[in-house]
Order: sequence, then structure tokens, then C-alpha cells
Amino acid sequence: MTVKEDKLPAVESLTGDQRQGWACALCGGRLYEDRPLPPLYETRAGRTTRIDLWACAPTCEVAQAKERRGPWL
Repeated sequence: MTVKEDKLPAVESLTGDQRQGWACALCGGRLYEDRPLPPLYETRAGRTTRIDLWACAPTCEVAQAKERRGPWL
């Protein structure tokens, strides 16, 4: 599953484990097998930091289920 940049989580919503690459950026679950996602960039105090994101491989089951249910649930 290819994740479009508009489907990526907001930088503010990422947990510490997601920022460090220990948890899936889409569902928050622990990563055992992973795949890269497009990076996010965060600017604080005039300094821009690149945040490399990772997701479950081959697909993120939780994120797919959320997408099927829709935003109303």
C-alpha cells in the first residue's frame, strides 16, 4: 500500500516511539517488519528537522481498517 502525503499523520500527533522509528507512524503498533514512508519536516525556533517515518510491512492493517470505516467512526 502506498501512502500519499495527505494521509500521513500530523507531526504534532506523533508519539516519541513513532518519531524514533520504533512504532508504526500510521497505527502506532510496534514494528517487527517495516517499510519507509515519506518524511515529515518540523520547524521549531527557526530550525527544521526531518522526521523519517516507518510503517508496518507489507501493509498496515489498522490504518487500512480506519480508512475503510471513514472519519465518522
